Parts: sequence; C-alpha cells; structure tokens
Amino acid sequence: SLFLLPMGVPLARSLGAFVADRLSDVLGVCLLGAVAGLLARGSLNMVGVMMGVVAAGSFAFWQLRRSPSMFAVAMGFASRWGPAPGRVAVEALAQWAQIWTLRNVTLFPLLPALAYGIQAAVFAVLCTVLSLPLQPAVALEIFVNATLLGAASMVPGGLGTMEASLVFQLMAQGAEKADAVAIAIATRCVTLWCGVFIGLVAFTGVCMRTRPNKL
Repeated sequence: SLFLLPMGVPLARSLGAFVADRLSDVLGVCLLGAVAGLLARGSLNMVGVMMGVVAAGSFAFWQLRRSPSMFAVAMGFASRWGPAPGRVAVEALAQWAQIWTLRNVTLFPLLPALAYGIQAAVFAVLCTVLSLPLQPAVALEIFVNATLLGAASMVPGGLGTMEASLVFQLMAQGAEKADAVAIAIATRCVTLWCGVFIGLVAFTGVCMRTRPNKL
C-alpha cells in the first residue's frame, strides 16, 4: 500500500485488493489440500473443510456488505479504532466486496492453486531425488499443511515455521532427519528465495526509476 500511494492508488483500494489476494491464496492452497486428501485417502480432509468454511464465510460477508444497515453497523464497529483507521478499514472492505463476486471467488483461487501446485511438485521431485518413497498426493498434502501453518504463524514467508513443519511431517513418513532438513532447505531455496530474489531485482528497478523524479 505504501509503494502504491505515490502512484495515486488510495490506501483503501490497495488494502481491498490485498484482502482479495490473500483470500485467493488461502482458497487455492486449500483446494490443493482437498484434492490431495481425496487422492491419498479417498476422503475429504480438514483442509478441504477449511476451504469450504473460508469460501462460504467470505461470500456470506460479501452478501452482508450489500445491505446498507450492515454497512452502518460495520462503520460503527470500526470507528472504535479511531475515525481515520476505522474509515479506511470500512472503505477497504467495501473495495474488497466489489472484487469478491461469486465468479471471482470461483476463478481467483485457480491461479494460486497452479502456483503453489508447481512448488509442491518441486517438493515431490526433491523427495524422489533422495529416494523418499512418498506418493505424489501425500507429498502434496505435506506441502499444503506446511504452507498453511507458515501462513498461520503470521511470519513473512512463514520463515522457520514452514521449514519445521516440512521436516516434522517428512520424519513422520520415515525420512531421516538429515534428509528431511535437506529437502526442506532445498525446497525453500528454489521457491521462496527465488521469488524474493526476483522481487529484489524488481524493487531495485522501481527505485532507479523514481529517484530522478525526487531529485
């Protein structure tokens, strides 16, 4: 939001887009986990249940947002944070509600599912390289569980939490500790840290373009 402010994007609008982006990621990862559970055991796992709860809850909130009376209640509740933060919060939710239509709730999670599915495939390949006998569906479920735990930790990138979760789950599947640690580190190097490097390059380019204007 701070980077977008100089470009003329209001705070509420960027925050609304951020909420939609994060919810799409959660639903996309949960979709992968639900598919993995069905393939591995033929039953819906807790991740699949969570996907349904998040999707239904967010869409129900979207429906409430369309009610003027509910909007007034939300404004009154948010005002307890102070006039400015409360107003921004309510306006951000209003911007999010414009995005979070039934069509978008259905379509938006597909791209995160593809992106995280590629990362999960990398994880499965690394397990195979170290001769760890895991079915692809089990490897996918392990990666999904670790990703969601990393997100729940509220640490940027799930640093530490996701790696520990990967190691713990791999050891529960019979992997040696050294192999589990190696797989977790290698997975993060070629997924998270590769993305961080691309982001640093892009950020450097943005700084170089904006510097002359400030001078």
